[in-house]
Amino acid sequence: MKRLAVCVFALCLLGIVPAFANAVLYSNGALDGNTEGFDISYDVVSDSFAVWSDATMTGFDFASWDEASQVISSVDWAIGTAPFASDVDSDTAAVSSVLDFYNGLDWDVDTDTVSGLSVGLGAGTTYWLTLTTAGTRAFWDMNGGPSVAYNHSILSPIASETFDVTGDYPTSESGTIGLMGGGILAMLGVCRRRKIR
Repeated sequence: MKRLAVCVFALCLLGIVPAFANAVLYSNGALDGNTEGFDISYDVVSDSFAVWSDATMTGFDFASWDEASQVISSVDWAIGTAPFASDVDSDTAAVSSVLDFYNGLDWDVDTDTVSGLSVGLGAGTTYWLTLTTAGTRAFWDMNGGPSVAYNHSILSPIASETFDVTGDYPTSESGTIGLMGGGILAMLGVCRRRKIR
């Protein structure tokens, strides 16, 4: 009986925490690192994405080519509903960089992470992540993912870039209660079967 009480308590705690917290809301595919990227130190690049449910974007990561021993320390970013737009949100953010590998083409390939954001995103809308940075020569890694991308100085679409959007998919109150109630009933059923045996 004590084990049942502990399990029910644990299920209740799990039911309070929203499902899919800190999830990858969108992934534009794997890092390439060997196909020349687009310059975000002197230009502006915008790439499209969508989410499958209403969500809150808490951050994003992107892959960049940086000159040896250089890292991006900050990036100007924007989220909009059209290429290069910032009608949803925009800011300058600190970047945390991790070296993935040296690609043999005189560039370090890094994964750059921006966190601590709170941007509301709605399902069914195409959004655009726009990046530019100053001070560090950097190229946004091109990976040929499923999205559409644009370079500010080129009018036609370009190959898509490497990035992930992270955040939270909220759980509705009724969904949380249903999940918690179902877990409690399942645990009670297991205990009842043990008593009958």
